[in-house]
Amino acid sequence: MAMTGPADLSDVRTGDVLYWREQDALNALFRRLTVTEIDADTVHLVNQLDDPYVFDRATAQVRWPDGLGRSYLEAPSPETDSDYDAFVSDQRLRYAAHELSRIPASVTRNHAIRVDEVERLETAITAWKLARQPEEDA
Repeated sequence: MAMTGPADLSDVRTGDVLYWREQDALNALFRRLTVTEIDADTVHLVNQLDDPYVFDRATAQVRWPDGLGRSYLEAPSPETDSDYDAFVSDQRLRYAAHELSRIPASVTRNHAIRVDEVERLETAITAWKLARQPEEDA
């Protein structure tokens, strides 16, 4: 998943959707952000959880309190949309695998523990099904 290049923020409008991805040695970040406010020098955006982000309007780079970051906003395109969907599916599969790995292999006679294990298994299965859904729709 190669980055497509910085988005042109000269004509951005409130409500526009842009993508932000960044990867380092420890993790990967890929967010779909919505423009909420536009200033002369900055663009303010939020993710699905309404977490705020500020990007430099001239460079499309993320603005941190200590300066500009290396990553930048990308404009929506079939490539970024597809990359984002693949990233979300991968994250869901990782979550489902993590949940499945937490379920003990032993059988217990304690009803409360069994109910909890079954609920965790159902949650993991649901996450796995949601992650597989974009593949099946294709």
